[in-house]
Amino acid sequence: MPAPAERVQQLFRQEAPRQLPLVEDAMGRRALALLLQLDAACEAVVVLGQATKEAFRSHRDATINHAGLPLVGPEAGARILGEIGDTTGLGSPRLEG
Repeated sequence: MPAPAERVQQLFRQEAPRQLPLVEDAMGRRALALLLQLDAACEAVVVLGQATKEAFRSHRDATINHAGLPLVGPEAGARILGEIGDTTGLGSPRLEG
């Protein structure tokens, strides 16, 4: 077994201050609840990311943004589109002389 793994095993086998069994059980349940919340948040990030990509790809300006900024992916493209907003009413850019 590698030395770092042995060191970790030694640390976990040492006697440590303990709480009452009921308190330790409650702390374990709290840790599990927090892990479940973290798991749900991570899953929501995946689902919302996919929904963002799909919504961006179906937007009428998605191809314009992609052509103008070819290195920008759908997540950043959606963010840029969200920041700028609907540009259809702006017309063509004109140079003022």
